[in-house]
Amino acid sequence: MSSRKARRKDSLGFFSVLDDDELLELFVQFDWESLRACALVSRYFYLISHQEELWKELCLAAYVENKEANFSWKGTWRRTCLHRGKNYPSYSYERLSFPGLPAPRLEDKYQRATMPLEPLSSVRRTIDRRSNLSMEDFIREYETPNRPVILCNVTSSWKASTQWMTGHFLAKYGNVMFKTNGTTDDGHTFKMTFQEYVRYMRDNKDDKPLYLFDNKFMQRAPDMMEEYEVPFFFRDDLFDLMSDEDRPDYRWFLAGPARSGSPYHQDPHGTSAWNALLQGRKRWTLYPPHQIPPGVDPSLIDTEYYASPDVMKYYARVHPKLTQEPPFEDILEEGEIIFVPSGWWHQVLNLTDTIAITQNFCSPRNFQHVLRDLISKKNRSLWSDFRRSVQPRYPELFASAQPMIEAAMKMVHPPTESDSSSSDESDANDTSSSEEDDDAMMEKEVELIYTPDSSSGSLMLLVHARIDLFMRDNTILVRASSNYLMEDERKGTVHQSSSDVTRLGRWIPRIVQFSTAALQCKLRYCSHHITPSNSLWQLR
Repeated sequence: MSSRKARRKDSLGFFSVLDDDELLELFVQFDWESLRACALVSRYFYLISHQEELWKELCLAAYVENKEANFSWKGTWRRTCLHRGKNYPSYSYERLSFPGLPAPRLEDKYQRATMPLEPLSSVRRTIDRRSNLSMEDFIREYETPNRPVILCNVTSSWKASTQWMTGHFLAKYGNVMFKTNGTTDDGHTFKMTFQEYVRYMRDNKDDKPLYLFDNKFMQRAPDMMEEYEVPFFFRDDLFDLMSDEDRPDYRWFLAGPARSGSPYHQDPHGTSAWNALLQGRKRWTLYPPHQIPPGVDPSLIDTEYYASPDVMKYYARVHPKLTQEPPFEDILEEGEIIFVPSGWWHQVLNLTDTIAITQNFCSPRNFQHVLRDLISKKNRSLWSDFRRSVQPRYPELFASAQPMIEAAMKMVHPPTESDSSSSDESDANDTSSSEEDDDAMMEKEVELIYTPDSSSGSLMLLVHARIDLFMRDNTILVRASSNYLMEDERKGTVHQSSSDVTRLGRWIPRIVQFSTAALQCKLRYCSHHITPSNSLWQLR
C-alpha cells in the first residue's frame, strides 16, 4: 500500500472505503453544527469539512430561508455561514494544512480555483467580426444561414456603455437585489445586493463562482431599461406579440468574476440570442447544432439543461485532451455583441470581471426552429399560446411551415388518461412501500443521540467523534466513540475541558442515503452512550 493510501486509511478508518466524491456526497447532508464538529474528528475529516462548496450550500439555504436577513460576505463561505447576521470576530483564523495527507479530489478543486487564465485568454479567432453591418447583410450572411457573428460599434450610443462599469453601476444600483445562479435543493434562487456581490466577486476562492443571472432586474431597477436598447438586428421578435404573462423568460442581466461562466448548452425553445458585453472579456466557444461538443453527455441532453462539466472543470480536464480545435471560438471584447444562432451549442468563460445584457428572440428566419421545440411534448402549453398570439399576424409563416408542423405533431404521442392513471397509481404504491420499509428499518436501527439540557456560557461544547464503520446485511452502520472538546469563540482556540459536560448538541441527527458504484447502500446511525473524555482527541 502506498504511503498516501496508508495515511488516508489511518485518518479515515473504515471510511477509507469511500472515495472523495462519496465522502463529499455524505458531508453535504450535514447541518452547519455537524459539519463544524467533523473538523476535529481527524485530519481528513478536517480537510473535507472545510470545503467551501459544503458551506456554500448551507449558506445559500440559510439566507433563502431567512428572507429578512441581509447577506454579508466575509471572505469565505464558512465564515459567512458561521457569522451571518453578526460582526466577524477580530481574532485571526489560520486554516490548518497537512502536507503529508493530500486529498486528490480536493486538490483538483483547488487547482481549478487557482488555475491561471492567461493561457485561456488567447485563442485562434474563428468567428466573423463585423462593423457597420446592414440589416440586409446580417440576414443574408448570418441569420438565414444560421451562422454566428460578432458585431462591433453597436453599443457605443448606450448609456450602459459608460454607466455599467462596476464603479458607476455600484454607485447607482449598489442596494438593488439581484438573482444569482445559486439555488437551494428545493429550487429557490439566492439573491444578494450588487454591493455585496462586488465584495464577493473581488474576494472569493471558488472553483465555480456565483454569477448574477437575473431575468427580473427591470422590476427592481426599472432605470436599467432606459440605459440600453435592443439592436435593430434583433427587433423583429415574434414573442413580442405574446403577453408578458404568457411569453417565456427572454432577457437577463449578467455579471460575474473571472472563472465564472456557463457550460455547454443550447438556448431554450429553439431561439437565437444576442449577448452584449459592457465590461470585461469573455471566451466564447460554439459548435453547430448537429455536432455535440466534447464533454457533453449525450444521455443527459434531453433531461438536463447543462449536460456538460462546469466550465473550469472542462478547461482543466477536457480541453487539454482535445485533438482538434473547436470550430468556432473567439474572445468577446468590451462593447461587442455576439449573435448566437438557433440550436448552437455554446460555452462561456469570464476571463475578467464582466457585466453584460442578453436576450433571446424568435424572428421569421428562425421561426421553424422555434416551432419544432414548441410542438414538443414538454412545450405544448407554450405552443398553444404562441400560435394563438402569432398566427393571426403572420398566417403566411404558419402556412409555409404546415408540412413541418404536421410531421412534428405525428411524433408526439401523449399517453392515454388510463395509462397515466395506472402509471401514477403504480408509482405511488412503489413509493409508499419503499417509505414503509425505510421507516421500519429506521425504528429498528436508529435512536437519536443523547443530548443533555443545559449550557456552558460563552464556551460552546461540541461533540467530536471518531467514526468506525461495520457491515451488516448490506447496510453500512456507523458507530461513534466521542470526545468532549470545548471551543472558545472569543479567542478562536480549542482546548481540553476539565469540567463535567453540561451541553451536547446533536451530531448528525439524520439518515443519509447514498450509493457507490460497487454497492447500493444506506447509511444508518447507531445509538451510542456518550461519556466524557479526559484528553484532547489527537487529529490523526
